[in-house]
Amino acid sequence: MNTIPKNILEEAFKEFNLTPLNPTNMLDISNNQCKYPLGNTQDKPELFCGKLCWIDKSGKHHSYCWYHYEITHERK
Repeated sequence: MNTIPKNILEEAFKEFNLTPLNPTNMLDISNNQCKYPLGNTQDKPELFCGKLCWIDKSGKHHSYCWYHYEITHERK
């Protein structure tokens, strides 16, 4: 069996500034957590991404994590 040592995963998270999955309900989500809705888009969202919000190089705070910002915005 081929498994990845835990320390390699931890290093990858640090290297690429990743945060683990953190599904969060609407009542518990804070201002610094990603508000991207999870689940079926036909339903009212019950859970949101919950990862740390992305702050760009200019210091602007976004309501989504980097990944969800990238998939929901067009590049100029």
